[in-house]
Amino acid sequence: MAIGTLAQYKTLGNLTLTTAQDSQVQEALDLTEGFILKFLGASLAAATYTSEAYDGTGTDVLLLKAYPVASVASVVQKFDDGTTQTIPSTEYRVAEGGRLCLLGALEGRWAAYWGLPWDAGWPTEWGIRPCFTPGYANWLVTYTTTAPYALSAVKLAQYQMVDELRALSGSDPTLQNVSIGNYSEGRAGLQALIGQNDRRTRWIRMIADFKRGTCPI
Repeated sequence: MAIGTLAQYKTLGNLTLTTAQDSQVQEALDLTEGFILKFLGASLAAATYTSEAYDGTGTDVLLLKAYPVASVASVVQKFDDGTTQTIPSTEYRVAEGGRLCLLGALEGRWAAYWGLPWDAGWPTEWGIRPCFTPGYANWLVTYTTTAPYALSAVKLAQYQMVDELRALSGSDPTLQNVSIGNYSEGRAGLQALIGQNDRRTRWIRMIADFKRGTCPI
C-alpha cells in the first residue's frame, strides 16, 4: 500500500498537472515513500502475513517485521528434522512496537536443550527460558497488522517532501539546474536531491516521532 497517492496529492493541493508533471510527482512519491519506510523500520499497511520466517533470537522476544499488530494467528517452531511445534496462544503476547513476547520467561542456568524439563540434568547454560530458540528461519509467525493512527500525519509529511522536491527540481522534468534566490542546485535526478544532508536531516525531523520504538503504534 502506498503511503500517499498522486490523486490525493493533487486534490489537497488543488492541482491540475500535465502528464509529464504527473510522472514527476509519482517519482517523488515513490522515492520519498522508500525513504520514509526505511527510516520508520516498518510497513504502514494493514495486511496479513502468513508463516513469516524469523531467526530464533535466544531471548523471549521476536521483533515482528510489520506493525502495529492487530492479532497473531499462530507461532510455530520448526526443527531441523522438518517437524514443527505450535506454541499455545496462552504462552505469548504482543507488546508495543510489534514485539512478540513469550510469557513467564526467567533468566538463569538451564539444561542446554530447551526441550528438556527445566530440572532435567545438571544446568549447563546461562540464558532465558522459555526463549525463541536460536536458529535460522526456525520460527514461523502468522499475524495481521492494522494501519497506524499516525498514517495521516506521515502522509502529510510525505506531501511536504514532494512539494520541496518539486520546488527544487522545477515543474519541467527536463530541467537540469534550479535557482531559488541566492540558492542554486543542479538536478541530477530526484534521488540526488534526497541525498543532500540538510534536506535529509530536515525530513527525519518531520517523521522522527513515528519511528519504530519511539511511537507506540
